[in-house]
Amino acid sequence: MAYSEKRTQQTLAIMRIAMGLMFLASGWYKVFTPQSYWQSFLDQVQTWVRGPAVDFYQPFLLNVVIDHPRVFASLVGMTELFVGIGLLLGLAVRPVALVGMLYLLNLMCATVFTPGPHAPLGAYVGAQVEHFATFFLLAIFAIAHAGETWGLGAFYHHRRGLSLEKTEANPLKPSETPVTQSRS
Repeated sequence: MAYSEKRTQQTLAIMRIAMGLMFLASGWYKVFTPQSYWQSFLDQVQTWVRGPAVDFYQPFLLNVVIDHPRVFASLVGMTELFVGIGLLLGLAVRPVALVGMLYLLNLMCATVFTPGPHAPLGAYVGAQVEHFATFFLLAIFAIAHAGETWGLGAFYHHRRGLSLEKTEANPLKPSETPVTQSRS
């Protein structure tokens, strides 16, 4: 591995670990202090239904989430905890990143019109910057095998790399050696 590639992988690992700690802290609060979070979650969802949510997403919030706020508040906390642990440990980073990206898409659908109905386009983008940045970082982690450096994903990828080297060195088994026909 080239020096700059190694530095890039280490930088991705630091970013993955830092983001994992942030998700872990947020999820920890929501899962382990549920009474204080449930009411604020319900208030937040009611605010989203009154305006910032995308039109097609409002019925889901109104008819499903508001009817079961404790379930969804717990689900949000467990999702953040799951993503945080996965990123922190570098374990199954691709599936963890995909779960995090879906979670962020839900947040973006719920909060897209936060600046108000007549705000300039830049205000909508500005209100979503943290969601966009986190979404794209998770995409980078998934694509770049961010769990390979300083993570448990290194064990899987190391073993996979060894099996790939074997197949590249000897792509055919001795019993699969092609038979050549001689022309007579």
